[in-house]
Amino acid sequence: MRDSIINLENKLQDIKNECELLKSELATWSKKRSQLSLKFDQFMTRLKGKSKITNVDIEKLARDIQISLFQNKDVLPWNNMSERPIDLLKTKEVLKLLNYQSKDEPSLGTNEDNEEIAGIINTSLFEVRISKMYPKEVMNYTMAHELGHALLHTDMINHRERPFDSYSDKVKRPLKEYQADKFASFFLMPKKLVEAIFKEQFGTTLILLNEESAFNLTNSSLLSVKKRVKNLRDWSRMVASCNKIGIMPINSMATIFNVSVEAMAIRLEELGLVEI
Repeated sequence: MRDSIINLENKLQDIKNECELLKSELATWSKKRSQLSLKFDQFMTRLKGKSKITNVDIEKLARDIQISLFQNKDVLPWNNMSERPIDLLKTKEVLKLLNYQSKDEPSLGTNEDNEEIAGIINTSLFEVRISKMYPKEVMNYTMAHELGHALLHTDMINHRERPFDSYSDKVKRPLKEYQADKFASFFLMPKKLVEAIFKEQFGTTLILLNEESAFNLTNSSLLSVKKRVKNLRDWSRMVASCNKIGIMPINSMATIFNVSVEAMAIRLEELGLVEI
């Protein structure tokens, strides 16, 4: 009888110890979560509405947000314990940290050029809406673009977006659109991560168009590829969409980062990873 009582007391003590441990872990989680919320409040006001914002400013903001997500991944509700940093870059969830609601809509109607509107942001109502009429990679980029507006601009009331890929290189975009696109690019395709995965995929830090690269990436001769490559962007698109090296299948860079081939091609050029 006495042994039974002792055993019961020991079990009760174990339960108490477990409860104390859980209580401590909950307090730590709650503190980190509060600190994360405070950090995102600061991100929200760092550049918002400033008259002069440089690309360096925008990239640093995107980078600081990424670092904050990586450092606090244990309190992120969307963390599925993946070891890939890219899996933490969930734009819709980041918008929630900024108190924005986001919705995927069947359609958002058309603009003055009769193009399907890709996204709408209302900074007054803290609301973002994305059209499901586009491929998932376009939706992903549009969401990040709207996140850029949420962080950088103050007067986006019922603002309607054209899809990024609909802009011609020859057309100068409004400054705010350009800034939001830069944020989306920096956030979804971080410099160090793109460079690391590029090297892992291709075994090099620069792909120059030559006989070897033409054969390895397109299974064609250099002469054949040059007939299709009129400029650097054409070659960048080939590299961004490449899903096979020789006979070995790979995930394309565009697929890995869940962006369009065009967005990935531009990023590869910015980082000096492709040349002709």
